[in-house]
Amino acid sequence: MDYEPPFLEAYKSLVQKDVGDSRNNNDYCSSTVERCDIPLIDLGRLSVEREECMREIAEAAREWGFFQVVNHGIPQELLKSMQIEQKKVFYQPFVNKSTQQVIFSTLSAKAYRWGNPFATNLRQLSWSEAFHFYVTDVSRMDQHQTLRSSLEGFATRMFSLAQSLSEILACKLNAKSNYFREHCWPKSSFIRLNRYPPCPVSKMHGLIPHCDTSFLTIVHQDHVGGLQLMKDGQWVGVKPNPHALVVNIGDLFQVVNHGVSQELLQNLRHEQMEVFRNSFAEKSRENFLNLPPRSYRWGNPSATNLTQISWSEAFHLFLPDIARMEDQHQSLRSSIEAFASAVTPLAERLVQILAQKVNIKFSYFQENCSAHTCFLRLNRYPPCPLHSRVFGLLPHTDSSFLTILNQDQIGGLQLMKDGKWISVKPNPQALVVNIGDLFQAVSNDMYISAKHQVVGGVKEERFSVAYFYNPRKDAVIESHMKRAVYRKFTFGEYREQIEKDVKETGDKVGLSRFLL
Repeated sequence: MDYEPPFLEAYKSLVQKDVGDSRNNNDYCSSTVERCDIPLIDLGRLSVEREECMREIAEAAREWGFFQVVNHGIPQELLKSMQIEQKKVFYQPFVNKSTQQVIFSTLSAKAYRWGNPFATNLRQLSWSEAFHFYVTDVSRMDQHQTLRSSLEGFATRMFSLAQSLSEILACKLNAKSNYFREHCWPKSSFIRLNRYPPCPVSKMHGLIPHCDTSFLTIVHQDHVGGLQLMKDGQWVGVKPNPHALVVNIGDLFQVVNHGVSQELLQNLRHEQMEVFRNSFAEKSRENFLNLPPRSYRWGNPSATNLTQISWSEAFHLFLPDIARMEDQHQSLRSSIEAFASAVTPLAERLVQILAQKVNIKFSYFQENCSAHTCFLRLNRYPPCPLHSRVFGLLPHTDSSFLTILNQDQIGGLQLMKDGKWISVKPNPQALVVNIGDLFQAVSNDMYISAKHQVVGGVKEERFSVAYFYNPRKDAVIESHMKRAVYRKFTFGEYREQIEKDVKETGDKVGLSRFLL
């Protein structure tokens, strides 16, 4: 059939390698998963039993991370129409879909996606195809009126439903209910049409294990089934319900009501600006602030071209070093100590939540992470006359479990999403939370360490403070899932490999060095 993506041809070597691997006795995905009914919420009850219904939504989000909703306000006729139009699109010849000749000739070249061009083994391959587009792009489908009409009706109602659910969850977290209306718009939300073709290779993923990098995801699935979620360390099949939509709680990249006061953050920013105002000779002086050698860092001494330079300076502080600061910098020391004391329990709380979703005992983090292993970095990004050619901070992933960032209002932070750089809009009320390499490894790629960078500015300087939740050097990093993606290693071994790669290649290779 000419509409099928050429999976077998494109991934022939991976299939042959897997079939011939005598060690391949474990399933990539389980075919014996128990199917169950995840929590079902009747949204019609919001008008008569609002508090009880809201409580059930919050409980389902907390205990499962997934729930189903009925009486959601989206007509069945519209959902059926969506499925019909979706099939018409996917049944177009593959050559048309892959060359943007179906519905996306005026949209991004990456709107149509299939497989995984970076897969090195079958467990990294999704046997599926998808159209991915922002809600505001729907109006550009002039040649496909019926598809556009269905999508516009679907998107409008889904967006309204997502905002209503987000406000309910925000209310139960004592967060501002208008936060999502202020920061989430149609132009920042997107729709993905998915198709999972029949797969001749047994034990393959239709979609590889992952967490959604969103606030909220709403799924309308057909009757075939196949969706699984992890509950208490076990994969659970979600029974299709023709009248329900599936709601999934996504990863939060920014957290509000985080427990770190605005006054504390403002004081720290003031002290941070003051310490960077010292002369370069003073900052680079040995024992400045009574800190260990190499606490002050700038640029990149091993750079051989402009693309390897970070146009920034930073103070790198392990938490115990804060108490050693000279008495003449008492206000700086007090602000940093207060920030570290406030952010540490926040990091532990977030790690506990994330660990629970992938069946890792929180005691593992308590045993391996402490004030002696975590550190802060005070960053300053000076105005750069070569801002179009030089990074403020080079593209990288963090070698931590978790990073929490407080940035100013200048902007410049970007993260990579679906092969594109996306700017992170500053929010004065929020802290940015970033998954690090180590959490990606122990979660077996369920959580992803996103590559990010800082672009420089030509006129304004930028400040930020980053907190890195790290383990001790002898901490063993390994996944306890059935089929591990990475071999077991220690944090010290990981750091040594990074330093070796940077020295030999000029770049951090990272987790791919430890793939099984």
